[in-house]
Amino acid sequence: ELKGLGAIRIGSGELLHELTSMGLRFLALAVCFASTIFLLEVLGEPPWVEPSKISTAMGDLTFLTMMYWICETITTVGYGDFAPKTIFARMVTILCMITGFAFLGLELEGLFSIIARRKKGSGSYIKTKRKHVVLVGGGVQQADELLLLAFLEELFHVSYRTGWPDLVVMVADVQGMERIREMIDGHLEWTARQQIHYLVGSPLNMADLKRCRCDVASVVFVLSDTSGKNDPQVEDKENLLRALSLKNSFPQTPLRLMLLLQESKEKAFGVGILPHLCLAMNELKHSLFWQSCRCKGWNTLLCNLMVTTETDDIDTYGLAESPWAQEYIQGVGHEVDGLVPAK
Repeated sequence: ELKGLGAIRIGSGELLHELTSMGLRFLALAVCFASTIFLLEVLGEPPWVEPSKISTAMGDLTFLTMMYWICETITTVGYGDFAPKTIFARMVTILCMITGFAFLGLELEGLFSIIARRKKGSGSYIKTKRKHVVLVGGGVQQADELLLLAFLEELFHVSYRTGWPDLVVMVADVQGMERIREMIDGHLEWTARQQIHYLVGSPLNMADLKRCRCDVASVVFVLSDTSGKNDPQVEDKENLLRALSLKNSFPQTPLRLMLLLQESKEKAFGVGILPHLCLAMNELKHSLFWQSCRCKGWNTLLCNLMVTTETDDIDTYGLAESPWAQEYIQGVGHEVDGLVPAK
């Protein structure tokens, strides 16, 4: 909010910007807690607390009072407002302090370990109630920006916000993971980015496939690199091997294979990948071109059915009053979730 209002100047240096943000966040936190505690102290104790107090050498105590004192002791704050008076209570207090140090140290170590594994992509995807999709292939390894962003914008379209799945992206190395993360962070909104999990591994490795939970994935996509960085035959060969590894390891998991060449698609048929599970971009482009020549408006119709579009974006052109525009906008509102194209 403060960034949007211009209270923080981004151009004043990254360190100064972070220190200013931290100071403002601390000030806001302090004000919230100070006002809350002030209000509660003014209101006084609730009527049901007084009868439950027990007078001891340590003072008038309740269970909530001891919970408060234990928390300040374990965290080594130690205000001194309460102190044990008996020898056994003091011995337990010493044990409590040692336990607090050990507990916080172990917990922080585990937390830092998770953060380190996440940065390296060496962790595992933890399955939730939400459906999850796994994304692999040459398009991921080469960070094919046009392909990946089009895929992600459709998968995480605002129209399906309530049904967004988790997405597990498997990359070959940490550098590739950071490159894809940076690309995605610059285009997807924050809530969508929280659904994406990055792992470093290989689809040819059973252990890496298990880390992605491919055994219970809703679908695994093998996307080809369309940027032209690799030879098409080599690209298709590598993606075909990835698809075969997935098919042999988890035959019940739905698979979608994207290839570049028609002859590669025939090879996929020969090794047992069903026709409706893969497509060849070269063949698809030729078919679309032929159909667009044969039937005017075919490409527009197909794109409207395949790509989710908000009608508000079309209304901005000021054409909504035209009869043809109204029919076009109505057509844009329809999508096809999946189909098997007829030959």
